[in-house]
Amino acid sequence: MKKIALNALILNPRSGGLGIYLQQLIQHFLQDAAGLDLRIFVNKKDAAGMLPSQDEQGRLVNLPIPSQNAPIRIFKETMIWPGILRREHFDLFHSPMSYFPFVIPVPALLTVHDLRSFHMRESYGIARRRFLNQRIRASVRRARHIIAISGFTRDDLLELFDISADRVSVIHEGIDESRFRRRIGEEQWQVIRSRYQLPARYILSVGHLEPRKNYINLLKAYALLRAGQAGVPPLVIVGQENWHFQPIYNLVASLGLTGRVFFTHFVAAGDLPAIYQRSLFFITASLYEGFGFTPLEAMAADVPVAYAAATSLPEIAGPAGLGFNPLDPEEMARVMQVLVDDEELRKALVLKGRENLKRFSWSHCCRSTLDLYHRIIA
Repeated sequence: MKKIALNALILNPRSGGLGIYLQQLIQHFLQDAAGLDLRIFVNKKDAAGMLPSQDEQGRLVNLPIPSQNAPIRIFKETMIWPGILRREHFDLFHSPMSYFPFVIPVPALLTVHDLRSFHMRESYGIARRRFLNQRIRASVRRARHIIAISGFTRDDLLELFDISADRVSVIHEGIDESRFRRRIGEEQWQVIRSRYQLPARYILSVGHLEPRKNYINLLKAYALLRAGQAGVPPLVIVGQENWHFQPIYNLVASLGLTGRVFFTHFVAAGDLPAIYQRSLFFITASLYEGFGFTPLEAMAADVPVAYAAATSLPEIAGPAGLGFNPLDPEEMARVMQVLVDDEELRKALVLKGRENLKRFSWSHCCRSTLDLYHRIIA
């Protein structure tokens, strides 16, 4: 039986979209490894509460490498992986984080989520950007095969690295519809609302506080919306402070939006569905997304969606949402105005969102990944 190593050492409650991807792979692979000797390497302490309780086949392997300290994690992975992979005779190594550790002595599969370090210099500090660009470039050359999580990311790979198209497979990520559709009672909602100091009715945006998420233009658009109409709901922004976030707070003050824009910062995973569900509509102005979970999360919560018509978002949201130019606050404000005013349009977008979600299944994603394992090691 062929042996596969899945590197899930980065899994922790703050690992974002990558963490969602890993959780779904792990959950599926523990139930069905399709005739493979599959080992999933995790830091069980850091991933506490994110792993299935049952592992009857013993596929989860604990490696106590700190997931949230990137320099230490990268250094220790460089030291341990060659020995593990050689000693235990693995046939394939799968890295889900867009790059490999420095030395991988067996055939390797790479999942690439996005290539924003090559396009958006402001997304990272100089050292981090240089590291990512070097490691991603070397890993793409080294990979036996590459999974791209969207057609947009595949096309970006082909253009940047001049590699053969037959080395790249598009496997869309999925969405856990039941999680975001599950309703809670009013009493429980009031607890969540109090926890994050939320208004009763609001417009919602979700994503880390960083330049890529384009909150500056979203705030300008929101200010235009409020200037043109009375009774506009507050704007709630859910996201951790990540990188170069102070200008966001400064703009809120300078535009006179203090008390109208609410920042929740980190939100527990169990609270997020209800926060989506209670919003009037969801908007993402992000300038760069390799896939874009948040529009699908909103659709699963039966919330209408407006999205930046850039990078992968038109591929993911398509006609189930309203697209706009993310560099044009006036156009963004007009789209928001329509969604505030037109209840029938909001209802129609909810129905389109439900239909759109049929294209994104975690079960299909995981089965396709297992099929790819078999193809690579055949």
